[in-house]
Amino acid sequence: MGWIGIIVLGVAVGWAGWWLYPPRVRGRGALALAVAAGLAGAALARFAGGATGAFADGDVLEWPACTAAALLAVTLMLGLRSRP
Repeated sequence: MGWIGIIVLGVAVGWAGWWLYPPRVRGRGALALAVAAGLAGAALARFAGGATGAFADGDVLEWPACTAAALLAVTLMLGLRSRP
């Protein structure tokens, strides 16, 4: 997939996660936080998968693993941000 694909995937997941959350969570800085969390989650999954040998660059498993990690990171960050 390459790093360009990871960046696009992380930004898309971050934006979608921000858009799907209720308006009270979408305050100042929430979009930047969601995009950063999506990028970090996707990049971390790609690095971990390559380091453990779970997948190589361009394998079919790379896309769902990076997407799931980005979704988890965005959900955790926005969920923790919304708590008082």
